Amino acid sequence: MVIPEIPTPRNETSRRAPSGSVPPRRPGLGVATVPVTVLVCVILLAGAPVPAGAEVHSEVSLDIYNSLVYAKDISPGEDIAAGASATVQLDLKNTGSRDVRSWFQLRSTLAHREDGTAMTIVDVPRAEVRWRMTAGERYTMRYTAGRTRLTWGDGVLYNAGDVLNGVGPNHVDLTADTLRDETLWLISAYLPVGRFSFVEPVLLVPMNRLLDSGPSTDLTTAAPRPASEIGAGGRMQGQIAGIKSEVGYLYRGTSDDHRPYVTFQGNLVLDWYTGASWSSASREGFVSGGVLYNGVTNRYGNWSARTEALWGTAGDVVELFPGVTWSPSRLFSLFLRGLTSTEAETLDAAAGFTWIPSTGLSLSLYGIVNTEQEAGAITTAVSYVF
Repeated sequence: MVIPEIPTPRNETSRRAPSGSVPPRRPGLGVATVPVTVLVCVILLAGAPVPAGAEVHSEVSLDIYNSLVYAKDISPGEDIAAGASATVQLDLKNTGSRDVRSWFQLRSTLAHREDGTAMTIVDVPRAEVRWRMTAGERYTMRYTAGRTRLTWGDGVLYNAGDVLNGVGPNHVDLTADTLRDETLWLISAYLPVGRFSFVEPVLLVPMNRLLDSGPSTDLTTAAPRPASEIGAGGRMQGQIAGIKSEVGYLYRGTSDDHRPYVTFQGNLVLDWYTGASWSSASREGFVSGGVLYNGVTNRYGNWSARTEALWGTAGDVVELFPGVTWSPSRLFSLFLRGLTSTEAETLDAAAGFTWIPSTGLSLSLYGIVNTEQEAGAITTAVSYVF
């Protein structure tokens, strides 16, 4: 039996990915096993003095996880395994200019290999610059360049209109605050064409591949990618009879794939959204939809309920994601989420509780169940932002 991965809020639990989805989330400029001293040096540099007039907001977060996993025959005579990991993340944001914004994010995870030896994985999920320009007195254009997140369509987990990142994730962590956070290297523009309407062209730029992937990699030896791997497309968004309507198209050169899509979002007692897309490479269509309700009470706090579904025409499979979140106060929050599929007839479920006893400090307890592997896990998490 394959030993299941210890699920933590930073280590995604594996699940069947619908066709047309993308590689695991949180890709970086370069993921490599490197000494943790690299990250320490960058954090120290973040606290160095900056030139007058520049305003850099820095934030460092530390997350520590401890897990107990239950599964039959994890090892001879053992049904329970234990594990721990830690993640430190540095965010640098430029806040000194009204017209220019930048964001650099560095993440390092300390974990253990199967043989018990420690490893450190360094990732750069974001390195972006955003700026705006005016043409005349009232027309403002916005531009973005770098490694960033750009989402088309509507949907938290399933989104047929998200032709950039995939209609669904390859891996999902049901205990995470943000269920999907894929980033891409791109150049985009935001061009208003009227009230509540805009056009957004995008160019996906392939990353250079390093010729030497060893510890002493020289960035000057990076090999450019073939021009055929470039992707390009755009979307237009507006309102039709009070319904937010969006239509777009993306060509992805790496897979020679053409992907048109259309989505709609509105309110009819509940907030609802739906969309459809087509992939020429896989000759498969996707349809997604969801409903959301946010409740606010003076006595019992705030709560929300969401349900999303994704249907792929190739396998005639329906993926379903329900979730409920309740915050009785600003200090406590609870959630219950699940994933199921008509193909596998399995259920992944997660429940969690978070307490914020002090500013910057949060204590969490998560429970995860996987009916396919007949496995479960309990994870405690301590997070601090300083």
